Amino acid sequence: LSREPMRELRGKLEHGLGELLWENQGPYARRCEAAAKTADALGYPSYLALRDAVTRTSAGELAKSCEAVLARTEDAYRDMLSYVLKKIDPALKPQAARRHDLQRAAVVPWMAEHFRGEDALPAITRCLLDMGFTPNAEGRILLDAEERPGKTARAFVADLKVPDDVRLVVRPGGGLDDYFALLHEYGHAQQLAHVSRNAPVEVRRLGDLSVTEGYASLFDHLLLDEAWHRRYLKLSQPVAREAARISAFNNLWLLRRYAAKLAYEISLYEHGPVRSMAEEYEERLSRATFVGMHRGFFLFDVDAQLQATRYLRAWAFEARLHAWMCERYNEDFWRNPAAGSHL
Repeated sequence: LSREPMRELRGKLEHGLGELLWENQGPYARRCEAAAKTADALGYPSYLALRDAVTRTSAGELAKSCEAVLARTEDAYRDMLSYVLKKIDPALKPQAARRHDLQRAAVVPWMAEHFRGEDALPAITRCLLDMGFTPNAEGRILLDAEERPGKTARAFVADLKVPDDVRLVVRPGGGLDDYFALLHEYGHAQQLAHVSRNAPVEVRRLGDLSVTEGYASLFDHLLLDEAWHRRYLKLSQPVAREAARISAFNNLWLLRRYAAKLAYEISLYEHGPVRSMAEEYEERLSRATFVGMHRGFFLFDVDAQLQATRYLRAWAFEARLHAWMCERYNEDFWRNPAAGSHL
């Protein structure tokens, strides 16, 4: 969807997918029902109670914080949304926009010449070296950048043996979202490759995902810094400022989406996978993002094991970590070898 330039075709694709999911809810409904049965079998009154006990965090309390975040960021988000939508279609207004329009905007097609696929790896490798990292973590990270049929377009990490065999799979196609994904996954790869091999397997492979997601976010949030764009992509100051501004918008709409998604998923686990939840999904997500959502995604667009809490806590952790890194190593910590050594 994000790569399709024609809005009418994007709309048809999204609608078709939404209708397909609406007509085939069974597998996703059963996933939700299985969670409730698991909680009951383990002696918990609900799946939410089980998750709170296992993670030692309260999803409900986090959801209250999310309501405050949505309120605080609403005006800034509304202003930026109007600006971004006009960039992809001068006649498009928030009231008429759909989720696929946000996905298209995340690619930033009007800046495609500045975010070419072939420039992504060299730029990010230089940044890693400046930070004091070995890009392949002295052989523990294997980079798979080979082109082959059927290879997924989005970068991901496969942690075969932590910390000694971490695979980073990439297929840079260009666009700001590709740079975001590659930085994010490099953050994961570096964190996994630096876990102590003497630690027990529970520490090496399990634990709170907010930690590894927080480190990944520290890397992808480098795109919010216009000085980073000037140094590693050689962009002019106006272009770098625009890139940082759009990166901030992309992060904000993702944050607002997950803030609304958490409240929705809590409600879903309380009421079960009934069709009436589709209306709540549409209403909550549309209110947070100011764009239309298809009701068919109401069971598909649900993270397993209430993972929305992990991402939200990761972003909170990253905000503290980023501020601390700036205080200790200055705001351009990403070019300081001591910063990478400390991490």
